[in-house]
Amino acid sequence: MKKRIIIFCEGQSEITYIEQLNALLLIWAENSMPSIIFIPINTNGGKFGNVQTALRENFMKPANRKVWVDYDLYHPNRINNCRDEYRTRPGHIPPFHFSFHNFEDFLMLHYPFDDLQKWSLEFGNTSHLDTPLHGDEYIPHIQKIICGYKKGVLPPHFVNKVSLANLKRNLPNRIITPPDDPDFKDFAQFLLAELETAHPDIFTSQV
Repeated sequence: MKKRIIIFCEGQSEITYIEQLNALLLIWAENSMPSIIFIPINTNGGKFGNVQTALRENFMKPANRKVWVDYDLYHPNRINNCRDEYRTRPGHIPPFHFSFHNFEDFLMLHYPFDDLQKWSLEFGNTSHLDTPLHGDEYIPHIQKIICGYKKGVLPPHFVNKVSLANLKRNLPNRIITPPDDPDFKDFAQFLLAELETAHPDIFTSQV
């Protein structure tokens, strides 16, 4: 049986990423049904209340659903109640998977090492590595590295075998690391594990 995973996504950026990923999986399937497919559902925001509402309105079996949001709102240095609400969530709400600290930081892990170094230098001069910048503060910095970057938009075919291989290679040495807490799961690690289970030769074959 083909594996279907529902991803409750924070916003259009994540939706666009999943759509490109599914298009790639269709190519790899060579005109047959992909062995794994991701079904995105937009929660229209990463706040805990948005996610809770989306889960309630789109009930699925817990084993088939994941939540993917940015960590910035759940960071302990952020003054809001998302972290407390998440920590005391009802038992039917699963642990979330996060981009650390946000989608653009996850996105940069798909780039070659030289670009990632530029990102590190750019944001090393800000407070972002310790306390996430707000979106309006962050975007001008990322646009110095990714010219013309806009939220919700990715270059055509951005998600491909090369960019996924970059993600796998960059992940062990990333500067922004997940907290040592099983309640805050890493979306990047989850994604790579699922892809390598479905396609064991993903980073070794010529597909």
